[in-house]
Amino acid sequence: MQEQGYEILARNLETPVGECDILAEHDDRLIFVEVKTRGSSRYGPPELAVHREKRDQLRRVAKFELREREHKNCQFDVIAIEFDMDEPELRHIKSAFGGVE
Repeated sequence: MQEQGYEILARNLETPVGECDILAEHDDRLIFVEVKTRGSSRYGPPELAVHREKRDQLRRVAKFELREREHKNCQFDVIAIEFDMDEPELRHIKSAFGGVE
């Protein structure tokens, strides 16, 4: 992410309303990132594990952080990591789901 111009603001961010794996800033926007890893594709791609409850939690964290940091814009990304023959395949899914209202 840093090589793509993102500034990492926090890793394993914990707030009173939930946690976020990575909080970054890019183009004057706060980026809330959920990282999911799978050792195999047996249960589907890792990004499918970002279920409704997790998305709702990230939205609550975003509302909290947007107030705290006085930002107006945000987006929710997912980093999916799959290991195939011990070689990780990484996918950065930008704007993986809708934002806060």
